[in-house]
Amino acid sequence: MAKILTLDVEEEQQFKLIGLISPEPDFKLAFLINKHCSFYFQRAEQDVSFVDPKSKAKSSFALYEYNDENLMQEWFLVANKFTKKENGTADLFGTQATINSFLVKDHKQADYFIQTDIDCVPSLFRTVLKSIKAIPNVIAAYEIDPENLKHKEHLYYLHEKHEQS
Repeated sequence: MAKILTLDVEEEQQFKLIGLISPEPDFKLAFLINKHCSFYFQRAEQDVSFVDPKSKAKSSFALYEYNDENLMQEWFLVANKFTKKENGTADLFGTQATINSFLVKDHKQADYFIQTDIDCVPSLFRTVLKSIKAIPNVIAAYEIDPENLKHKEHLYYLHEKHEQS
């Protein structure tokens, strides 16, 4: 008797993505975006956390959410970098070694990402991008094509986590 094999294929979530380069801490950047874009980003109940399968190190990335009920549009602001000081290791001057982790390794230059649904009105998305570029504390803001990302699986987690809540 022949075995019947089934293939369970999950449909990839599609989204729009903005990369941000800014030296500001996450809470201040969220405040500035709220002020300049009339958004209401609030800190999520839980950050995005992952355990690296190789090093077993846990990384936690700050997450902010904004749900525009009028346009039925969800927006997420998430940190791309997590820096952890390594305990027990110090150099000659007593400075602790640090380990950097990235949510999306393809864009290590980005400090943050703003993600929204694929069905976001293009003119709204362009307006938001233009407004973010105008914030003095933002060095650069640019659209990223998620289809070209090699490591986008951590960004899927934002919507999945939000839908589970």
